Amino acid sequence: MSPVRELFSELIALWSEQGSPFGRHLPPGASNAQLDWAEERLGFPLSEEIRDWYGAHDGFFNPKSAKDRPPIWPCGDLPGDIISAVQDHFDSRALAEKLTTDTGVDLFRYSPTWITLVKPGKSTLVADSAAAAHGPAAPIHKIPWDGPEEWSSIQLPSITALLQAWLQLTRDGSLRFDQETLYWHVQHEAIPPELRLPGVTY
Repeated sequence: MSPVRELFSELIALWSEQGSPFGRHLPPGASNAQLDWAEERLGFPLSEEIRDWYGAHDGFFNPKSAKDRPPIWPCGDLPGDIISAVQDHFDSRALAEKLTTDTGVDLFRYSPTWITLVKPGKSTLVADSAAAAHGPAAPIHKIPWDGPEEWSSIQLPSITALLQAWLQLTRDGSLRFDQETLYWHVQHEAIPPELRLPGVTY
């Protein structure tokens, strides 16, 4: 098992200590049967990190009451469940093909082994499961749908590294939840360039 589940739990615990309600709205993780179904539907094995990401918490409960709804978590749009991620995989591949056809720019490639983690702004963070047969890691790529610049550039070597970066930002106070305003605060100047991740809303 990769460190993803442990790191995810540690991150949610830190955010909860700051008063963030985010952790209360996370459902249980996807079952092995659901993850096996995803692999069959996608046609490729999920890396250990990806299985642990969705196995830790499968999506997000969205409360019906506005007053109970927490602010968007600080790492992009709320994470979806494995079923949504599978559908998004095929939708994204189709969109990439359409963009290539419409623009004539052969940069909009969407790998058949990518799967969505979160969608910050107009971008998507995907994890690459191509290395599943060789180890647990799943490199993180950024997909900027509004232009081919830095298209599919590798941002981090693994989901583990992504969670460790979010933990570091939280521990040093660069990323914190304000219980009075119910918003996340980011100290931009305190964040080193290597941690200016597309997965964190600045």
